[in-house]
Amino acid sequence: MLKRGVKKKFFIGTLGIVFVFGLATLLLVRIILYDALYANLEKRGAFIVSRVAKDSISSVLTENQFELQLMINDLRPVRTTLRISSFSAMTARCWRIPS
Repeated sequence: MLKRGVKKKFFIGTLGIVFVFGLATLLLVRIILYDALYANLEKRGAFIVSRVAKDSISSVLTENQFELQLMINDLRPVRTTLRISSFSAMTARCWRIPS
C-alpha cells in the first residue's frame, strides 16, 4: 500500500512539473514569437505603404484610375480585389480584407 501511494505521488509530481515547464515554455515562445512576427509585420507594412505611395504619385496627380487599379490589383492576391472607390476612404485597419 505504501509503495502504491509513493508511486502515485511521484507520478503526479512529475506530471505537475512537466505541465508547469511546458506551460512556461509555451508562454515564453508565444510572447517572443508574437513580438518578432509583429515587428516583421510592421516593417513589411511600412515598406508596402511607402512603395505604394511612391509608385502612385503620378497616377494620383493625373487622376489615372486605371493605372491605380492595376497597381492595387498587383498588391492583392487574386481572390481579393480592392476597389478605387473605397481606396480613398481607407484607414490602416481596412487593409486586412478577409479572404
